[in-house]
Amino acid sequence: LEFNIKGIAAIPNRFEDGYGLNKKMVERLIQNEVDLIITVDNGITSNTALEYAKDNHIDVIITDHHKIPDNLPPIYALIHPELTPDDSLYKTIAGVGIAYILAVKILEYSSNKEIIYDLRDLLCIGTLSDMAPIRGANKYWLKSYLKHLKYTNILGLQCIIRLAGLSHKEINSEDIGYKIAPRINAVGRLSDPSNVINLFIENDYEKAIKLAKGLEELNNNRKSLVEGIIHEAKAIIDSNNKEIPSFILLAQEHWHQGVIGIVASRLLDIYNRPTAILSGSNYDTFTGSIRSNGTFSVLELLNYCADCLDRYGGHKYAGGFTVKAVNLGRLQDKVYEFSNQWAQNQNLR
Repeated sequence: LEFNIKGIAAIPNRFEDGYGLNKKMVERLIQNEVDLIITVDNGITSNTALEYAKDNHIDVIITDHHKIPDNLPPIYALIHPELTPDDSLYKTIAGVGIAYILAVKILEYSSNKEIIYDLRDLLCIGTLSDMAPIRGANKYWLKSYLKHLKYTNILGLQCIIRLAGLSHKEINSEDIGYKIAPRINAVGRLSDPSNVINLFIENDYEKAIKLAKGLEELNNNRKSLVEGIIHEAKAIIDSNNKEIPSFILLAQEHWHQGVIGIVASRLLDIYNRPTAILSGSNYDTFTGSIRSNGTFSVLELLNYCADCLDRYGGHKYAGGFTVKAVNLGRLQDKVYEFSNQWAQNQNLR
């Protein structure tokens, strides 16, 4: 771009940094002499990190679609679907959609506008893989841009499409959900997520295909880990000869933190219950992922359990949190208090 700006990408490593913007990441950005941070799909609840950024004279623009808290942290600007009019076509866009709009607006001041076509390919993948409702702007974007995905100019994405066996067909939402998105997501779940950025900006075919094959291997490992945990979890649930509870809550020290969200989604599909899967992230703390089909609000549950949790965030369908091991029993009690009250008005058959 012609702005004389040096931009860097910073993606949190869930094993070293946790999720979203945090103080450790801000410290690293300070070392890189960053004076503006733009978040994507996160940051709205990162109060500690935002306070630290402000104290170090770093402006923060948050682009996020998670619930805006009552007390907004100190930021330069917030770009969020909740701030649009009630009848806005942008009300249901995912984090990727907000990032896309901001990028397009910036590119209007650039002579390199053809990059927008590349961004549209990533927009389609992100909108579908984040399971954003297919209405309003989301529906327009997908109808308009999805057909171009098979002709993408992003070399790394071409390699993913080829390895997924999709080179000779019109790519649809199912192809993204089951073949393209999992290969991209596996990196952040099991390894360093910056490898995805490296793949998408690589212009040498040999290097790109090597990186894409690395994603392929990680995705195969991810599948094995998920199947192993599903097998264990089902054995625990099915060994309890009672009726399936209103909420499935399972914790094991050895379960891999990177895939617990996928496991929670799969168990939600199998048992039709909101599900939380927890894994031991260190000696005294567990990390959890929750999934719901939307009739049960994950965010309301997390707010109800806030006094048990160290950190949490999410929306109606999904969320994440950390909890000290000593608080697990109290958390379980509060989860069942909340879910049993919810279940009284539901047909859980």
